[in-house]
Amino acid sequence: MQEVFTLSNKKRGLEKERELKQIFAGKGYAVSRARGSFGYFDLMCMDQKEILLIQIKRVKGKYYSFKKEIEEIQNFKNHPPNTKKMIYIWLDRMEGRKAGWIKKKIK
Repeated sequence: MQEVFTLSNKKRGLEKERELKQIFAGKGYAVSRARGSFGYFDLMCMDQKEILLIQIKRVKGKYYSFKKEIEEIQNFKNHPPNTKKMIYIWLDRMEGRKAGWIKKKIK
């Protein structure tokens, strides 16, 4: 009998947080990850020009909505003027859909 290994949702999300952290570090940003975060943002990325506050989500199903999270991020006002608030959504591959990142800037 073959063993099937599946990642928990928490581990699946953590995998993408680490991946995105490496992507921004490779672009020259200083990156801090909020370990075990249940707050507004998972990553804080800074360079000489801007600060990026990023919420990361990973979707394996066909439908998704992050309306509540987006509203919370929109209402977060305690940040410097050169800050961009963003949500990055990783869509897992499924029939009829390629895997990849969707990014949205939130005002």
